This record gives sequence, structure tokens and C-alpha cells, in this order.
Amino acid sequence: MHRLPAVKAKRFTSAFITMILCSALFATPRMFASQLDDLNTTLDNLGTSVDSTTATEQESGSIILQTNATQCGILVGSIMTAHAGDTIAYNIGWIPGPSKIAALQADVMLSSGVTVLSMTAGPAATAAGKTVSFSGNPNNPVIVFGLNQTPIGDGNIVIATLKLDPSIGPGLYPVVFSNPVASDPLGSAKPMCVTSGLLEVN
Repeated sequence: MHRLPAVKAKRFTSAFITMILCSALFATPRMFASQLDDLNTTLDNLGTSVDSTTATEQESGSIILQTNATQCGILVGSIMTAHAGDTIAYNIGWIPGPSKIAALQADVMLSSGVTVLSMTAGPAATAAGKTVSFSGNPNNPVIVFGLNQTPIGDGNIVIATLKLDPSIGPGLYPVVFSNPVASDPLGSAKPMCVTSGLLEVN
């Protein structure tokens, strides 16, 4: 099984990683390993900047993503490694787009054998005076909001505590965001994009 670097950050385009991760729902573990090998081989050949981009570097265990500044703001999942039985802090990041976003929500869909214990505000949410509301139903909806009109800046906005079942097998497990909703400081709905994350269990 190919092992992703746990803490090293690299740069690549949002469109490219979205293409890789969206195939997660349909690929076998062997296909995943092949895709990740190809991804890591290609990273060194990619440019380190994109015209009109914004970028955010998540904390330990994640990557740098770039997205065109003319697109919507994007909720970003980390790529992390873990072992069966682990309890991990999983970072969910935010890259602002052209519209100022003061509140957002999404469902966090996890594979069998991975459970959300809690979700708390990350540094970017705290800096904007936001709190996190989490309901542990099967869809794991999370809401980032505050009693202010301060836009959310780039960085980690949610820290999810995930528990891996001791019996979970080695492989690649998607962390998929669905039903994204965002609003500006005046409460008007704004477009919001997502880039799903990935857990590699060794």
C-alpha cells in the first residue's frame, strides 16, 4: 500500500485533486493506490503558482490547494494517514472565493468504520468569531456561524475528532462533503464548492 506523507505539504490545482478524489466513490483500493502513485509522481512537475489564485495551507497532515479566485469559496478535506483503532484530529479547511462568506454548512459523509466523535471550531472560524454546531446523525451535518457579519478567512475552520474502528481494514476511505450551503454577511445565499478528503488506513 502506498503511504502518503503525513505532514508534508505540496501544491496542486483544485480541479486536479477534485478529479482524483471524486473517483473515490467508484474505485477499488488497488485503483486508489495507482491514482495516488500517479498523483505524487505528477506533483513535482506542476507549477507552484496559478494566475488569480488564493491558497491556504492546512495544519499537520494536510496539503496546499489552490483555487481560481473567480470561483466559489471551497470547503477542503485533508488527506491523512491513520491506523485501525486511532482517534485523530481531522482538519477541514476553507479557501475564500470572490464572495465574502459569513456562515456555511455541509454534511460530512464517512465510510463504514469511521465515526465522528465531535466537531469544534478551527483557528479560521475562531478568528472570525464563529462557532460550530454539530449534530451526530448519520449525515454528520456541521454548521459554522456566528452572531456577527465577519467574513470567514482562509485556514482550518473545523477540527473533527474521528474514531477509527479497531476492526477497520487497511485501505483508502473518502471523507465526502455534500449539501453545501453558504451565506454572505447579509444572509444572502452564495455558491459554495467542496473538495473531499481522504483517510489512508495502514
